Amino acid sequence: MMAIALSIAAAAAAQDNPFVPTQGIRGLSQAEWRYAFRDYGICVVSRYRKLATAVILDNVDDETLVKHRKPLPANDCLKPPKMLSIWAGLSADRVRYAIADALVRSELKGSPAPDLSAVPKLSHLEPGPPPARAAATGKPLPEKEFEEASKQYREQYLFAQFSRFGECVVRTNPAAARDLLLTEPESVQEGAAFGKVKPAMANCLIPGETMALTKLPLRGTIAVNYYRLSRASGERRQ
Repeated sequence: MMAIALSIAAAAAAQDNPFVPTQGIRGLSQAEWRYAFRDYGICVVSRYRKLATAVILDNVDDETLVKHRKPLPANDCLKPPKMLSIWAGLSADRVRYAIADALVRSELKGSPAPDLSAVPKLSHLEPGPPPARAAATGKPLPEKEFEEASKQYREQYLFAQFSRFGECVVRTNPAAARDLLLTEPESVQEGAAFGKVKPAMANCLIPGETMALTKLPLRGTIAVNYYRLSRASGERRQ
């Protein structure tokens, strides 16, 4: 499992970080952007609950989510002016985060943190083998193509590791994860809840790669894994 920097950034900063929303934030404060993102998830779940639930529980890949789970990503939930501002940054992983957060708050708010002791490990989207220098024909790949393939592999690898990190955090302290997901974005309560979940995050780190992360992806991976694990434990909609 990769190591992730425990400092939680207050705003998007790292331009090469696939987990930080660097697009679609112009003109909005961090709080406004996160509230728009929250409202998008609520809209998707309220209109397409069955489909939204399947996307999270089936752990579908990016292409399937974007191209084969229509009407997702649900353009009708992106209303002006603020909703349209997040469109450029609405990647498949952020769609998952918004949906999962809304599902937890909608369905599991009245349930205690689940007992996960008997729940098997979750599956996570794997990147497959790293790109080869040569094509199937044996001909060397052009350097630009290899660099692009390597970049895509790296992003997929990081996402898989980050997803496992989220599962580990939820398993380490389900109650703290639940309390975090029931807070409002950018609130004092959310800040306090992140403080309580921080020891679980530290528990899930090992020496290795580091990555600065904002609250949105941290909360997002916790939401996806909390919902999947809760449903696997037998918890159902309240």
